[in-house]
Amino acid sequence: MTDVDDDLMEADAFEYQHEEEIKAAWRPKLRTVRWRDLDAAGAESEWLVYNVFTACAVSLIVGPSQHGKSFFAVEYGMCVARGEEFFGHPTVQGGVLYIAAESGGGIKKRLRAYRSWNEVPAGADIPFNFLPGKFNLFAGDDDTNSLIEDGRHWNELFMEEFGVPLRLIVVDTFSAATPGADENSARDITPVLARATRISEELGVAVTIVHHANAGGTKPRGHTAIFANVENVVSVELSEKRVDEDGRQIRYAKVTKQKDAEAGATWPFVLRAVEVGRDQMGKPVTSCVCVPPNQDIDVSGPADGGFAASERDRQFLQCVLDAMKQDGQTPPTDLPCPGRITQAVTVNTVKKLFWSRYSAGEEGDEEVKKDALRQRWKRAHDRMVQYGIIGSHEAPGSNLAWFWITGKPVKGMSMGGERKQAAPTEQERSLANLSADDEADFLSGFGQ
Repeated sequence: MTDVDDDLMEADAFEYQHEEEIKAAWRPKLRTVRWRDLDAAGAESEWLVYNVFTACAVSLIVGPSQHGKSFFAVEYGMCVARGEEFFGHPTVQGGVLYIAAESGGGIKKRLRAYRSWNEVPAGADIPFNFLPGKFNLFAGDDDTNSLIEDGRHWNELFMEEFGVPLRLIVVDTFSAATPGADENSARDITPVLARATRISEELGVAVTIVHHANAGGTKPRGHTAIFANVENVVSVELSEKRVDEDGRQIRYAKVTKQKDAEAGATWPFVLRAVEVGRDQMGKPVTSCVCVPPNQDIDVSGPADGGFAASERDRQFLQCVLDAMKQDGQTPPTDLPCPGRITQAVTVNTVKKLFWSRYSAGEEGDEEVKKDALRQRWKRAHDRMVQYGIIGSHEAPGSNLAWFWITGKPVKGMSMGGERKQAAPTEQERSLANLSADDEADFLSGFGQ
């Protein structure tokens, strides 16, 4: 072999080695999955909340105003942070950053209510942080960059302190995080969704945005790109026709979009008031938590057998009936009730009977009991007037209000008053003998 041949072989070997080094050093600039890695585990096949929210993806919680979507989002975030089931759906525990861009002050009350209701010790630490300040996904990349930088540090701290990574960022709400954006403009919405996706991809987390529904309550408000470019959508809607036995309106959560799975899962919940402290006047401060309803009752209106009242409704109505038997009067001539109505009763008479029967079932001191009974009274009263089961009137300039029974049928009750009246309890007899001052003190603030 000649020297020339040796030189050529060495040159070929060098070129081959150089090519291999180049191949080893090269990495694709675009996200790429090799065919041979098709069955490898990946975020696209992982759930954060099983069959509801996908890990490492952008999703929406959507609902009309005052329908409970932010309370629902807090419950979701806390279940992930604690690794607890979310309405029966298993979660993967992880750190949570909750951006309360719309209600920075209210988030504390909601979290205290959750802590109290779920009996989380006040000194216990949880991988859940909330950001109660302004946050902007529309104006530019500044807040996005800051969140990604902070998120990397929080991920390390969560791993160090709790042994779990950062897994979820909640943005509450879309509108508050996009000031000045036109929700109906693709030009404005596209960069917002791109930033949300960037946060998800760079941090390896799920990003869930709380958003308002359109006027019809059927889909996310704004451009169709909002719905089209997210992985999951869960809609929250309040029902005007269904309550639980405590009279709380039932809300329904429904998975309305799963990009790569079956949608349609639906479950009910109610908002339960929880006392979280006292204000400067010593009055209870409350917030709400999401809990399953203790019963699902149709109160849409009369059906076969009459109106389907809840147990709490029936308790209220029985007080009206029994008070009517005790102290019913011929309706005053200025009472605007139908001419067929032959008896009416003062509201205060019913209130005293209601308190005597049900205050013992409420926990706390007298003020706490009064507040709980006021809420219970108001829910039942407003619903029974709304559906025409009772009539109610307070004459202008008078503090004397009246109830009368309209005669509308109620399932399981005799609204004509034939049911035998129970003998008065000792507490009822004592309340019947309240002094004028004591009665005024009791009834003060216990409004209709």
